[in-house]
Formats: sequence, C-alpha cells, structure tokens
Amino acid sequence: MEFNQVIGFLNEYFRPLILITASCFTIFFAFQKFSKKITAQSTVSMGLFSDKYISNVVLTNKRDNVVSIWSICAVFDKDNCLELDKFNPPIILKSYETISLPFPKYSSLSINGDKYKPHFISGKVELYIDDGNKMMKCEQQFKSDNLDIFTKVSKNIATFNGHVFDDTVGYFISYFYEEKSHTAFVSNSGFISNEWGFSPNHFGDEVVTPQLIDWFMKHHDFDKIFSNYVVFKVNYPNYKEVLSKSV
Repeated sequence: MEFNQVIGFLNEYFRPLILITASCFTIFFAFQKFSKKITAQSTVSMGLFSDKYISNVVLTNKRDNVVSIWSICAVFDKDNCLELDKFNPPIILKSYETISLPFPKYSSLSINGDKYKPHFISGKVELYIDDGNKMMKCEQQFKSDNLDIFTKVSKNIATFNGHVFDDTVGYFISYFYEEKSHTAFVSNSGFISNEWGFSPNHFGDEVVTPQLIDWFMKHHDFDKIFSNYVVFKVNYPNYKEVLSKSV
C-alpha cells in the first residue's frame, strides 16, 4: 500500500473517531467548568451542658470552578432551616479544594418560641450553601471504614497526674518542690525518672518496697527538701497510696 493510500485510509476511518473523542473531552471539560457540585460531610456532637449540634462540616468542590460561600445551612425534614454560620466576605472554595468548617455549640433550638429537637440522622438533615445567587444543595458524603481490611489494634492509655505510664512502672512519687507539683516514676528495675532531676536516681540492686522508698527519702534528706510527697504502688493500670511524708 502506497503512502498516499495509507494517509487516505487513516483520514477516512480514524479522523471521525478523533473528532468525536475530542468533542467528548470538550463537552466534559466545559461541564466541569460551568456546572457546580459540592459534597458535604458533617459531624454531630453533644455537649455536656448543651444540645446536640453539627460541630463540623467538610466541603469538597468536585468541579473545576470557584464557589463563593456566603452561608451554610442545615435543613431538617425538608423545611426547617438552621443557619450554621454566615460569612462576609464569603469563603472561597477553589477548584477541587476541600475545606473544614467548625461551628459553635448552642444551648437549644426553637421555632416560633417553641423548643425544637431536630433529627440529625441521615436522610433527615440536608446541607445547603448560599453561593450568592441561590441556595445550592450539597451532596451528602459518608466516609467508609477503609480499615476493615486490617485487624484493628487498640490503644490502651493509663495516666497519672496527666503522665502516661505502662506496666514497667512500679511506683509513683508525687512530690511538691518549690511550690510546684511533680510526678516521678520508679521503674520495676529501680530507676527514678519522668519528673525527677535529683541524685541519686536509682535504688541500686535492692527490690523496691515502700519501706525502701521511705528510707531513701529520709536518708537523702528528700523529706526535708520536699514540702510534701505521696508514694503510690502501681498494679498496672491501677495504683494505690502506700506512703506519705510524716508531718
């Protein structure tokens, strides 16, 4: 087949396909540019002394355009509108951008003076944004649990006076020095650490007991240096007081 015949064949059979494909891409990108689609994922919280409320909304712009957000509202049962917040100047949501908006808690809700208790469950609440031209309904987005493919590892957190400890701690020494409270950890091997900047910082080869700690505090004059101290025996994750400074 000659070169001109090859060109003619390609022009006849493939050029229309290329034109159709190009047209499809043009339409697709124009749709992305001029249409609007925003997804929303909300978080519902409950305060100890406040009503249940939407504490956070994550908005994602699914299109290649910029959206101005003048306000965001939650609509309950298709009719009752609660303005979560309004913005002046507006928040600018850029192309394909995701933003997180926090909202404050409130004491209660009411309609015409009557107390109102909305349902926050899926299907009962819809989220809308005011883009300056109209109220735009957001598409609800729900995060899937992608960790289901793994065996989950749980965190166990034990604390004493705000300090995290594990089962290698045998005793706590809570002491007052220079009018401040400090917490020292005594390991099962006899080392004293955490908030302990004194010497000595080890009980040697002795098995640590409340009696040994009592001798240690008096022998090294810590009972005079510290205005007060209390010793706790640890049975991880629990603990109990076993010694305190004699007044």
